Amino acid sequence: MDLLCHLDGIVLLLEVTSGYIRSTRHEAWLHRTNTLRKAARQLRRKRPAVLQALYSDQELLAGLGLSEAGQSPALYAWVVDTSIEFDGEAVDGFRVVSREVMEIALRDEKHFLRPLDQVGEVEEETLYPKGFSAPAFVQVIESENVWRDVV
Repeated sequence: MDLLCHLDGIVLLLEVTSGYIRSTRHEAWLHRTNTLRKAARQLRRKRPAVLQALYSDQELLAGLGLSEAGQSPALYAWVVDTSIEFDGEAVDGFRVVSREVMEIALRDEKHFLRPLDQVGEVEEETLYPKGFSAPAFVQVIESENVWRDVV
């Protein structure tokens, strides 16, 4: 499944994978080799078409709340996986982001990654000290800031 969304001059092209819980290293390897690489191939095919459409398709631009053709927003293409096994890795040039990390980043709930006995002890921290914005969200995901000081 793929999603296209626009936030503050940034367009996210997300290829969402679904899977099952892998119980062996071989199953994890198969997931990376088959499922995640297939998602990366999908993004490789779709990205040029989306860029072309963002540059010229007035209906798409209007639907995304963008006004002018010829001024393409920044496009980020990520594989969103239902597991955290390969979070932060690149598969065939595309960043893999777990669904959980996306939710934590969007909700600004980094404290939920800490061990339960530390949740009340650690001062709640924010991923967005200057406030949430699309560029800040992209920076948090691209820099793997969700995991910083946690593992």
